[in-house]
Amino acid sequence: MNSKHTLVLLIIALFLSCEQSSTTSTTKKAIDTPIKDTTKKIVKSNQVFDTTGLSQAPVKILKTSLKSELIDTVDNPGDNLHHEGHFKRLVTIKIKYKNVSSKRIIGLLLNWVIVDKNGMPADIGSNKDGIGKGYMGTLTPTNLVEFSFGIGKSNTDEWQQNSSTGTKIKLAFPAKVEFYDNSIWEIGKK
Repeated sequence: MNSKHTLVLLIIALFLSCEQSSTTSTTKKAIDTPIKDTTKKIVKSNQVFDTTGLSQAPVKILKTSLKSELIDTVDNPGDNLHHEGHFKRLVTIKIKYKNVSSKRIIGLLLNWVIVDKNGMPADIGSNKDGIGKGYMGTLTPTNLVEFSFGIGKSNTDEWQQNSSTGTKIKLAFPAKVEFYDNSIWEIGKK
């Protein structure tokens, strides 16, 4: 069995494990119900996500969605009469999340895996393993984006990325959280 098939099986197993633990009758119950701690690893090529400790995450993912659109990349639409291939497909990743900790959050890193219609990892920009990241606050690459996320608050953020094959967010989870007191929670640590 090659590494692509192993990745797909591990992603499906992790997704089903998370989905079984959140199938409650009301949204409030789903938020308050702890997710069963998984120790599975998602492996793709040389990329590894250790989801140990996910049930203790200070941020819970409430909802995800993916929307795609074809964008005309030519400045003058009339030019399309003489040029082909000036289009790109953008996907908008939308994630709703909640601060379930007892501290204000000033930095957040979310990870997600996007798949194509066959459940295989989709291309995201030049990345072919379906893995994307969303940064907020102090954890942004520039460290200049202000972000303050209060205790018990929910927030929804969106990211746009190029993807010619992405159709669904298979998995989304918090990877790193920085609190106002400069302490940090990171997935995979015990």
